[in-house]
Amino acid sequence: MNKTISKKDVYNFHIGVFKEDKEMFMILIFILNMIITGSIPLVAVIFPKYIIDSISSSDLKMTLIFIGLFGVVSMILTLFSIKLNAMANGRFQASSMRRKRNYAEKFKNVSMSHLEDANFHAKRNEAFDTMKYSNRGFHGTLTIVFQQLPEIFCIIGFIIILGLFNPIVIVAAFICAIAQFLLALKAKDFMIHNHGELAERDRNREYYYDITHDSAFGKDIRINNLANSLYNRFVLKTKEFLELLKAKDLNEHKFSLFDVPFLLITNGLTYYLVIRAYFQGSVSLGTISMAIMTVLAITIKLQTTFKEIARLKEETARTMKYISFFSEEYDCDSEDGTVCKFEDVNIEFRNVSFQYPSSSQEVLKNVSFKISNNKKIALVGINGSGKTTIVKLLCGFYVPTKGDIFINGINTKDINLKSYQENIAVVFQDVNLYAATILENITGQNPSEEEKNRAIDALNQAGLLDRVKEYKNQENQNLLKVIEKDGVDLSGGEAQKLAIARAIYKENTKLIILDEPTAALDAIAEKRIYEKFSEIVDNQTAIMISHRLASTKFCDSIIFLENGMIYEEGSHNELMNYDNGKYKNMFMTQGKYYQNDEVNYDA
Repeated sequence: MNKTISKKDVYNFHIGVFKEDKEMFMILIFILNMIITGSIPLVAVIFPKYIIDSISSSDLKMTLIFIGLFGVVSMILTLFSIKLNAMANGRFQASSMRRKRNYAEKFKNVSMSHLEDANFHAKRNEAFDTMKYSNRGFHGTLTIVFQQLPEIFCIIGFIIILGLFNPIVIVAAFICAIAQFLLALKAKDFMIHNHGELAERDRNREYYYDITHDSAFGKDIRINNLANSLYNRFVLKTKEFLELLKAKDLNEHKFSLFDVPFLLITNGLTYYLVIRAYFQGSVSLGTISMAIMTVLAITIKLQTTFKEIARLKEETARTMKYISFFSEEYDCDSEDGTVCKFEDVNIEFRNVSFQYPSSSQEVLKNVSFKISNNKKIALVGINGSGKTTIVKLLCGFYVPTKGDIFINGINTKDINLKSYQENIAVVFQDVNLYAATILENITGQNPSEEEKNRAIDALNQAGLLDRVKEYKNQENQNLLKVIEKDGVDLSGGEAQKLAIARAIYKENTKLIILDEPTAALDAIAEKRIYEKFSEIVDNQTAIMISHRLASTKFCDSIIFLENGMIYEEGSHNELMNYDNGKYKNMFMTQGKYYQNDEVNYDA
């Protein structure tokens, strides 16, 4: 359930940020900046009055004194203002980095069900948009407040000056400024209501920009002549983004047209009152100069300040998106629930049906089966039959829509997920390598000597060690070129062997799952790896998925899936004895394609 975020929540969030960052000193910086920076325009208006009056009275000494004081005071205030701004900007940047760190921290425990949900990513994009630029969201709100407090302090000073001259000018200036403020608020409503859509269009545009610059897509783009198509899509998405951006700018421009008449009213009234007072002999030339300069300054500052306060509404709305995202529970409660003991592994699917959150179609339909301890089970079937979904359910990424899954008698809905996932090893079909050393890709950290030896042994068992030894830095060789210039790119088969080494390396695992990790290998290599893997996990429960049925014929039991249902189950020999059985037909069909290879397709 989405929590409603109020402006009070935004205020408390900013105060909480200062406390979290141990930056309560920032409040003092805000106050000092308000007084010092806000005094600079006041000095620029007040001192010229006394300089002009001294010149008018032919008092050279006082003229020079006032000029000297004007210069010294302005210089001191300006230097302090620059220093305070530098201190504040540095702290704003550091605080923004900490918010991004919190953003990354949030993702450490986000459940897979959310990571694969489009609605989650829409909220994520809105939250990230508040951190993407230094003038938006949290950072933008702080910047606006920091910049406008001196303006407000200055306006108060100008009001006092004008009040001493003629209060009517103040009333006129305020009426016009408030009218402009209300119009500015109205102008910002468009952006507030369309913020999510603008962020989504920006994300779509950036997607096509990114893939056209990503080397991972480079080969396909060039060999399949996709460059023009992707470029046209980028142009289209950019056009859609700019159309909404243009509509926003036109909307704000429409309301800004009212600035001119309001400016004429305020300035015209001031000039009339000043000129009348001068001819009546009630004010000096210096006072006239101060009044005119004050009115010009306060008019501009009132307009700017009220517009910035209106923009504050927009940035507050962005910050609300950020707070809302962080107030939602997206984690998988990984440390709650019953800890499952893993001396043995017994698995039961009991009438399990499942559909993904964003879909109305069931991908598993009333599936039931059991896996006994130390047994080797194969899940086979065509694409879309539900094999990988079963793996996701077994990993705890999702819970069944209907039915139950039991691990050693404990329902996965009640299991301590963190403890459970620490005791299983999975090799997924899509292998992701990271810009780190080969060792770090296996161990996930800077390994100790014992961990290093285990990782090297895992590389050897996965059949990758000989290739690793060919590199100059061997197991300390960096992968990928995105961080280190000497990084290397592994072939698809080598990457999958590295993923298998990860699974072998993982300690205390009693359940190992292979989700077609050898798809990039040829049939012979795949069969050998599966058989080798079967030897490695001899005392462990294993679930293996493969399109090539010859690779899993050694398994204790084979489950044939189609359209999310179990059609056949048994050993290879048992399934081959089914007349017109689906498994038998697929096995024999595949055998025709490999009859000239070394793969043994004999039934």
